[in-house]
Amino acid sequence: MRKYVGAVAVVALAALLGGGPLQGGGQGKSDKDKLKGTWVADTLDAFGNRVSGEQAAKMKFVITEDMLTMKGFGPKEEAVSYKLDTTKDPRQLIITPPKGAPQDKAVRCIYKFDGDDTLTFAMPMNPEETPSAFKTTKDSKFVVIVFKRDKK
Repeated sequence: MRKYVGAVAVVALAALLGGGPLQGGGQGKSDKDKLKGTWVADTLDAFGNRVSGEQAAKMKFVITEDMLTMKGFGPKEEAVSYKLDTTKDPRQLIITPPKGAPQDKAVRCIYKFDGDDTLTFAMPMNPEETPSAFKTTKDSKFVVIVFKRDKK
């Protein structure tokens, strides 16, 4: 019995020091919760070129539980549904185009967080492809956008 109590104490101590469930380490916000809100583009990289400042800040994502609205990426806002695949590395956000859209294939994007207020997002220009990295070259077929959370 004494060995059992000692083993339980060691496991509990390890969990506390390692950020385990006793400390709440595995009970943080889900990616879906972290994504919710308004995100303003800080930089946009495409074909090895960067757009930043006021021009980038016109582009926004507004993300809710099940919808992603893109603002400033074209002549009108576009709302699409999405789902996450957090089992992939890098993690994927899969956009489903609205019914009747000219492009009817799901688009697999990748994303990562840097703290609570920075989101890096890579989106393919061709829905047949999935980005594998968060940088572009002149031959890249995807766009990388770094967003900052809008705190307004």
